[in-house]
Amino acid sequence: MRINKLNILSLLLCTMLSSCIEKFYLDSGGFQSNEIVIEGLLTNDGNPPEIVISRPSQPENPRFNPISGCIVTIENDQKISFTLPESDEAGHYSAQVDPMFARVGSCYRLSVKTPPGKTYVSTIEEMMP
Repeated sequence: MRINKLNILSLLLCTMLSSCIEKFYLDSGGFQSNEIVIEGLLTNDGNPPEIVISRPSQPENPRFNPISGCIVTIENDQKISFTLPESDEAGHYSAQVDPMFARVGSCYRLSVKTPPGKTYVSTIEEMMP
């Protein structure tokens, strides 16, 4: 009985290891180059907020496509706002802000205006501990 279980387990293991893996090809036919990607981080640890704005790239040819010349603003629930200038690295927006600006429990909204004039505004988000 013990040998029989061992044979079945060995056969099952061999079957799993010799199985074919079918390749998956991503259909990028719906790719839109006019979309944008906005990544951001605002913390209360003393580091400046950083927002990165870019265009997506094709999955077959991944690369960073920065968007320069945006107007990036962070506003809190007290209507205090900071505009983040573009850093030396294209598509990266950052600036040192007042340490009292980024506080747990406060709410924030991000606004980005691209060079063609289109504005993107985030929902209001509360900074969690």
